[in-house]
Amino acid sequence: MILTNSQLESNGIVIHDAIPMTRHPITGVSAGWNSLGYDFRMSNEWAIAYTENKESVAAGPKDNTIIQIDDFKMDKVLLKPGEHVISRLLETISMPAWVKAYPQQKTTWTRIGIQALCGPFDPGYKGAITISIVNLGPIPVLLYAGDGIAHYVFWGFEDEVQQYNGDYQHSTAIFAGGTHVLAS
Repeated sequence: MILTNSQLESNGIVIHDAIPMTRHPITGVSAGWNSLGYDFRMSNEWAIAYTENKESVAAGPKDNTIIQIDDFKMDKVLLKPGEHVISRLLETISMPAWVKAYPQQKTTWTRIGIQALCGPFDPGYKGAITISIVNLGPIPVLLYAGDGIAHYVFWGFEDEVQQYNGDYQHSTAIFAGGTHVLAS
């Protein structure tokens, strides 16, 4: 069953640094609570991944390929067509064992070619939220810290299910910075 905001707040779903529904003062993009879910916001923490010679790399998520991660803080980022950036969201989350959250695109962004690539929040997950953002459109787009980028809908189960206990549990940042070895 999809959970309403009042059910979320009264049943142990904790979104740290959550805000009421609001609009970004520059862009007007909405963020925060709405009737069925939450619009998560981009922070000013970003990262770009590449090989040492800045060429693209053919790598799988678990093959120990070494890539460089440039992480930086900026209030806005220009994303040109075909470019990709990683963002840590402003909010962190603590999920109970009986809830899973699924992402949906915000149509504000899809109308101009921006796609937020993000996974679900598994039951029991606690920590920072990292997403990838890619510009599939024909024009450069400015991304502002504080803009809502991904809408999540929370689904409740009658019983507790197996809890997440993976590599990203209790994460606090995008990556540690410098050279990053993809998990093996």
